[in-house]
Amino acid sequence: MESNVPDEAVREREIIGFVRFCHDRRRVGWPELYDEMCAVASRRLYNGWGIAELADRGIGFSLFETPILAAVAREVIREEADRRPIIGRGMRGFVRMDADLTVETG
Repeated sequence: MESNVPDEAVREREIIGFVRFCHDRRRVGWPELYDEMCAVASRRLYNGWGIAELADRGIGFSLFETPILAAVAREVIREEADRRPIIGRGMRGFVRMDADLTVETG
């Protein structure tokens, strides 16, 4: 008899895929990204999956499950930052394309 529960490798890819999808929609850090994940889940925007389908794949939104989402979010955000091209060297080191380039004067 086949199980509908995906194996761990598939679960991990699905969790990362979900977090990456949410981060691509709204490029924010944690905990704002958590809010986007909840919105995506409630509207079934990722593969048509709602809260129950995401839970079946190891993606939960309870207080006890958020550390897993937070860890995956940190990794996805770090990977995205590493992929962004460096545009030049400024006074404080390399400047990334997504850097906030506003200058404050005193």
